[in-house]
Amino acid sequence: MMKASVTINDVARAAGVSKRTVTRVLNDEHDVKEKTRRRVRQVITELRYVPNSLAQRLAMGHSEIVGVYAYEESFPRERHAVL
Repeated sequence: MMKASVTINDVARAAGVSKRTVTRVLNDEHDVKEKTRRRVRQVITELRYVPNSLAQRLAMGHSEIVGVYAYEESFPRERHAVL
């Protein structure tokens, strides 16, 4: 059985901080105490956390994924070629 990926919630729980604090550390924001920053980075390393790139793109408002919906009737009719 495959192990589930480590999430930002897992990092936050292990570091004893909020998910938002982990996000601030990942984004290198300056409003995090150095002691907290070091603890979060240590947990990230220990858990081998890798940010989910799809989640990051969705958070930025674009996923760069294109969906295509193709419809075909369940019971295809006979089709005649037009010459």
